[in-house]
Formats: sequence, structure tokens, C-alpha cells
Amino acid sequence: MRDLQVLRPDLVTPKYDASKSEIIAYEYHLNGKIVKFKASEIIAVHQFSPLQAYPFVSKGMSDVQAGSLAIDMDRASSVWNWKFFENGANP
Repeated sequence: MRDLQVLRPDLVTPKYDASKSEIIAYEYHLNGKIVKFKASEIIAVHQFSPLQAYPFVSKGMSDVQAGSLAIDMDRASSVWNWKFFENGANP
């Protein structure tokens, strides 16, 4: 029987070989217990980050980091709109 489980990435620690060039195992820390996995048992799906280069990509960029400019612009425009109407619709 095979299963596909999504693990919380903040609880997974990769273990590298002596040259730090290849992941040989993973440790999953959950409720004070450590569950060990072989590298072949885990399918790691990394999010892209332009700030990290192959082969040392470890975590990538979150969706919020990638969209932070759009989020900041939306927040700033909401504040501007609020102030605009608070001021009697005068810029």
C-alpha cells in the first residue's frame, strides 16, 4: 500500500552527505518525536526563488513573498481610498 502525505515544511529537516551536495535523508519533527525518512521516500516540491541558485535551493519563496509588491500596493491604495473619502472626496 502506498500513501501520499503532505508534510509541514517547517517541521522537515534535510540531512546531507559529508560533502553537503546531496540530501540523503529527512527528519520530520512532530509532537516531540522524530520520524526519519530516506531521501527516496520523499518527493520534495520546492517553490522557485530567484535569490537561491542550484544545487543549494532549500526552501524557495513563499506565495506571499512572491506577491508582496502587489499586496503592498493593494494595502496602500486602500489606505489612500479611505483617506480620500474621509476627506470629503477631495484629494
